[in-house]
Amino acid sequence: MRPPRLLALLIVLAALLAAGAWWFVRQQPAAVASEPTDSAEIEAHKSGEAALESNTTAERKAEPAIAESGPNAKQHPIVLADSTRIHGRVVRGALELPVAGLEIVCTQDLAPMRIETPFVIDDDGKRMFGMPANMPKGSRSSCTSAADGSFEFKGLDRASLYTLSARGNGWVLVAPLASIAPSEEPRVLAVQRIYVARVLALDEDGKPPASECQYLRYVRIAGPGECDSVPLADSPPQNFRDLKLPAANEAATPSEGRSYTFASDCDAARLGPFRVLICCSGFERQDFEFWAYPEEQQAEATVLRMQRAAVVTGSLRVHQDCECKESSCAHLLEGRVVLEPVEPGAQTLEFELTGLVREQTFLGIPGGTWHARVFAKHGGWCHPPLGEPPLEIVCAHDASLLHLPVGNLGAIRWKLRGPAEQLASEALPLNWRENGAPASVQLWMSVVMRGIEAGAHEFEFDAARYSSVEGASCVVGPAKARLSVDVKPGETQTVVVHTP
Repeated sequence: MRPPRLLALLIVLAALLAAGAWWFVRQQPAAVASEPTDSAEIEAHKSGEAALESNTTAERKAEPAIAESGPNAKQHPIVLADSTRIHGRVVRGALELPVAGLEIVCTQDLAPMRIETPFVIDDDGKRMFGMPANMPKGSRSSCTSAADGSFEFKGLDRASLYTLSARGNGWVLVAPLASIAPSEEPRVLAVQRIYVARVLALDEDGKPPASECQYLRYVRIAGPGECDSVPLADSPPQNFRDLKLPAANEAATPSEGRSYTFASDCDAARLGPFRVLICCSGFERQDFEFWAYPEEQQAEATVLRMQRAAVVTGSLRVHQDCECKESSCAHLLEGRVVLEPVEPGAQTLEFELTGLVREQTFLGIPGGTWHARVFAKHGGWCHPPLGEPPLEIVCAHDASLLHLPVGNLGAIRWKLRGPAEQLASEALPLNWRENGAPASVQLWMSVVMRGIEAGAHEFEFDAARYSSVEGASCVVGPAKARLSVDVKPGETQTVVVHTP
């Protein structure tokens, strides 16, 4: 073939390729324009571009809409309700009697979201999360139930869920209706009437006992024809002070009473009867009956008359003193209070201190003079110290007060771990000496020793069970591993013992 003919052939071939490329580019926009562009057929993608589906229009109409937020959010279907309102009735009791005048609150639920926020770890190893100040909030609206108990909320979002609650003076909601969608189906909110009882113990002369009384309420089981009731779990018994106007030349004395709250389906003038056992120093232990009345009546307290005991008894209040303002802290000890009688013929008494509250009261102590000493459960601390005279207290009608100086005490939290931070297969006997006598405890998982005097304390255990220790120094001998734990006032020192 001659060179000119070859050159002409190459030129024609290049022209054909250029024409094909031009045709392909022109056809691409046309293909996009030929696809359906109905908004119900478009999906939002992470890149923000529109992705087109090749299914038919009829097939796409059966698919739910897709919504997401964030670059890594998962796609979840949004189900649209067939209504824009929520309506229903507020009722009480098995007969569903209507209740009027209650405030009904409709709160929009927030969609599930992931919140990243700093957290701290408390002493018990639990995570404490902080919530951002700009947290999104759902809409909230309210209305009042009509004479027939009906209520209605209009113009709600068909794609949202809502929570209904009811409140009003003298009424309590049995359970809120949570995460419900707008619907033409009527909703039912069940409520119960609130009844309140206030009881006050006084002596024969109408005066409050000098010492604090304990109120122990019995469980009530409604009999035939009686209204049943339940104590409100979120309203525990409350102490109240009943202030009375003093007589001439007489100072006003606040009287400690007790308040109880109940809920019932009944709408009665009063609810009961209930029974309570009252214990006061210097008085007989007595049972009383009382009634509860509708909350809105604000009924006066029921006065219960106490009878003085034939044998005088008193009470002892033990208060643990330190500079902390909280009702509980690491200074507080757990142990026992030992009372030895001064008069012959009486028996020695012991009372247990829990170490979790600052003040405890012990009742029913026979009247007379007693020698008192307090012993910590672990560590050997006692007050007054051994070798010094005991404290002398006198129990009579008035409560005796015993102060414990615990400002120099701390605590040790022991933890036992096996290989690879797993639980140990068996308990570890932990030994030490207190007040010259041997003492021991079985360490299994965790043990907290409260009331340990500040300073270094020595403990030991079998050296064959030693692998490592955290929070203490250790010297391992041929037979025993000896630990030295430094306790600081008002702090809990954590010691972790690892076993092989």
